[in-house]
Amino acid sequence: MSFTLRRRQAPPDLLRSSFRRAEGVLSTRQGEELVLLDTRRERDFTLNDVGAVAWGALAEPSSCATIVEAIRREFVDSAAPEPAVIARDVARLMEQLVAAGLVSVEPWPRGTTP
Repeated sequence: MSFTLRRRQAPPDLLRSSFRRAEGVLSTRQGEELVLLDTRRERDFTLNDVGAVAWGALAEPSSCATIVEAIRREFVDSAAPEPAVIARDVARLMEQLVAAGLVSVEPWPRGTTP
């Protein structure tokens, strides 16, 4: 009997990470939705209006807190949920976008606040 031990990379701490759009991802508005096209893998994805605001915040490297603030500013007049609920949803969205290869994630630089 034999086995191979492979080291798995620990998942990034999303609340202390920086996110940016991956190379080769195009976006276009289709009504209230935003369609993302991954030109490298020839796949498309759709984001709702809240996801579209998150995508807009990723024009520059952004933290979850920055994305949450962008969403709160955009939907200030609506019955937006509490910031903790938005933060949880943003973290889940970032996990999905990273898994799909649409967003890259890096640790936030030490000594700075995300």
